[in-house]
Amino acid sequence: MDRVACDNAYRDLVNQINAKIMLEGTAAYENFVNFANTHIMQYKMNVLTKRKTKTAAVNEVIDSLEM
Repeated sequence: MDRVACDNAYRDLVNQINAKIMLEGTAAYENFVNFANTHIMQYKMNVLTKRKTKTAAVNEVIDSLEM
């Protein structure tokens, strides 16, 4: 599955869960939403940290070449 298809599937899932929460209330979905949000936050922190670290390393190399 490519990135666009994965993003679309994720948005569809979020929309369906949000609709069910609006219709049925939060009680049945609260644990799942908290679980999913925790994993999403951890993923974002890992990805952003790696990108930041990689960017910092690339910038250091570029800076050293400019001297």
